[in-house]
Amino acid sequence: ANHTAQVLKDGLAAAKQKADQTVEAGSLLTEKGRPMRTKIMAETTAACAVHRDRGVLDELAAVAKDYTCAAEMLAQQAMDPTMTAVNSEEEVAKFTKLSADYRARAAQL
Repeated sequence: ANHTAQVLKDGLAAAKQKADQTVEAGSLLTEKGRPMRTKIMAETTAACAVHRDRGVLDELAAVAKDYTCAAEMLAQQAMDPTMTAVNSEEEVAKFTKLSADYRARAAQL
């Protein structure tokens, strides 16, 4: 019971602090006008960009890995005699080109 009361008290204090910050931010916006709004938007936009950048970099690494894997499989399909038997000449040429294209694209990422 004591622990629960402390958790509730801490939660209430955190909510009050957030409300006070919100009121203070509103006052700053009213007093300082456009320059303060621009400052806040710049800081918020920068924080969002940094956060999204981390996710994008991870995603790009995954895409590059997928391109590399696909390139290896296509090259094998085009060059390995045990695999090429099921391919037409056009497919072998297509797989060879795609393999090179995918390796190049993976290197770009």
